[in-house]
Amino acid sequence: MNSKQGSSKGLLDNRIMAHVAIVVKDIEKASEAYSELLGMEVPKWNIASSHESKPTKYHSKLTDG
Repeated sequence: MNSKQGSSKGLLDNRIMAHVAIVVKDIEKASEAYSELLGMEVPKWNIASSHESKPTKYHSKLTDG
């Protein structure tokens, strides 16, 4: 059942999510899939930029973000 119809609760007892960070190849596809799985609206998302005090790494290598 589509979560937009409001009948499906998904895996959670509620529809409140504070923060989730997951590395994915396709953010649009992944956010659609997770929202369907969890029975939530598709969330707003952003791609965080690296900061010199906290450089962004992936598999122990610096990213260009």
